Amino acid sequence: MNLSGLIKANNLQNSTAAEIVAALNEPTEYRTHASEVGYRGITLKYGPTFAATVLGKLKAAAASNPLLDATYIAICASGIDFSADVTQGMIDQLQAANVFTSDEASKLKSIGIWQISKAEANNLGTITEDQATAALAEIVEEQAVNVHSQLVAYVHNEVFNANRYATMAELKATVAAIEE
Repeated sequence: MNLSGLIKANNLQNSTAAEIVAALNEPTEYRTHASEVGYRGITLKYGPTFAATVLGKLKAAAASNPLLDATYIAICASGIDFSADVTQGMIDQLQAANVFTSDEASKLKSIGIWQISKAEANNLGTITEDQATAALAEIVEEQAVNVHSQLVAYVHNEVFNANRYATMAELKATVAAIEE
């Protein structure tokens, strides 16, 4: 969908460019990655320092918890599904227990579930005010063409409707009145 279509689909055609930018760039749509992600995926996404830190913290916590030990082993082997409710909940619990910081927990959770904007969801990237202004101009032009087409159809159907006139003289008089 192009930007003018997205503006109309979200009923923003009477908004300012700034309001459109705010509405369409705000991350409101959820996306999930329901696949197993291991230490390599964490490292690729957030770098080796982050991966080493969270894996070290998980390994330390795993020493006293068999479930965390199994999770640590799985992450180091085939990976785990970070979008799964149980994984998201475990990360929340580890944050609440001060194993992970808020930032670490957010990053780990975002491997499985994250938000994107309506613009991104429609492959438009980040919308600028200039782009929104141009799209609004397209919408106004499109509306003008629609109004013109409706007027032409009205004139054709109402004014030039031959059944409305009993004589050719009446039709000629109507046409002459329009030409003036």
